[in-house]
Amino acid sequence: MGHVMTTRTQLIGPAAILLAVVGCASSEATAPSAASTPEQSASGTVHPQGDSPPEAAQTLCGDAVRDQVQDALGLDAVPPPGSVWADNRSTCTYQTPLGPLVYSVVVEADQLAAQDQFEALRTELQATSPLTGLEDAYENGLGAVVALQDNLVLFVDASALPPEHLGPDHQSQTGLAIILAEGVVDGWTGQG
Repeated sequence: MGHVMTTRTQLIGPAAILLAVVGCASSEATAPSAASTPEQSASGTVHPQGDSPPEAAQTLCGDAVRDQVQDALGLDAVPPPGSVWADNRSTCTYQTPLGPLVYSVVVEADQLAAQDQFEALRTELQATSPLTGLEDAYENGLGAVVALQDNLVLFVDASALPPEHLGPDHQSQTGLAIILAEGVVDGWTGQG
């Protein structure tokens, strides 16, 4: 029983940290923008503007990611996710029969700001194990993955799902989060 409590406490940590980070970000005021659509520079950097997320951030709640969740978990269907866009952060929560699966992306103004956000989130989540499938990505062994792509900081949190035997490939929480993060980044870079 003690092992179950310890594991559950460890799993709740990353979700609580994300909520704290989102909560802190939500309290900051954002200046209204004249443009309501994102702009993309020649380097591929997405500039956050307006009241709706840039296209790259919208992909988290799109059909391609929803299909990835469905396939990775071996489900017949996954309901549309709940989504929030605030303070340049898009969060999509997929309510699966196994528990919630959370995707979040912070859209920074430039790569330097994204790198700072990425490092801060890595530290908070204690994500110290680099991934081999993604260049700038780390996992924490507790179901959370954080990845950096241009000026986007991706966070995939599978810590609320059962710890093991997820989907047809019997993945761990971390294994599932890695697969799903790779799918998002591949979609952003045109490899998916």
